[in-house]
Amino acid sequence: MVAMARSFATVAMREEVRVTDLVIEDGAVAGVRGEDRAGAVEFRAPLTIGADGMRSTVAKLVEQRLGAFTRTDVPCARAYY
Repeated sequence: MVAMARSFATVAMREEVRVTDLVIEDGAVAGVRGEDRAGAVEFRAPLTIGADGMRSTVAKLVEQRLGAFTRTDVPCARAYY
């Protein structure tokens, strides 16, 4: 997945960044705030993908801040479009 993402000129990837919060604008995710070895960072994008695993920080923040992922019929229903 990483190799494919990097193959697109319009995709920017950053690794070793710990997400600490989301940038929310007009009721939608507009990016992330986080920390890397150099300090605080903020990234904005028209599409933000939280590919950070089953215990996703991004998914937890979206649930808390926007009320997404409220399904209870499926144990791991975190796909959100």
